[in-house]
Amino acid sequence: MGERSPSIAIIPKQSPPQEAKRLAEQTVMSLEAEAQQLAAATATVTPEQKAASDQTAAALAEKQKAAQAALAAATEKLKQATATAEPKDIVDIVVTEPISIRVKP
Repeated sequence: MGERSPSIAIIPKQSPPQEAKRLAEQTVMSLEAEAQQLAAATATVTPEQKAASDQTAAALAEKQKAAQAALAAATEKLKQATATAEPKDIVDIVVTEPISIRVKP
């Protein structure tokens, strides 16, 4: 009757800020790879296809800017979450009577 049931905590592999940063990094890397492919393809386009290629490059540049902004925001959010999670409090315990404190590992 006096038994306590053990408490079980399920800890996710990555917290949401870490996951958001990882996804933003993947997006940035994929857009950079796409930009390199577009640059290689642009070298062989005809003058008629140049306008369409320039439009695609401009759209890709905008996507890259948005992805870089998302990565910066995710990195900042991760920094804030890490700073919040760090222990910062120091406690002074003042007692009026002698006591013994045991800490078990």
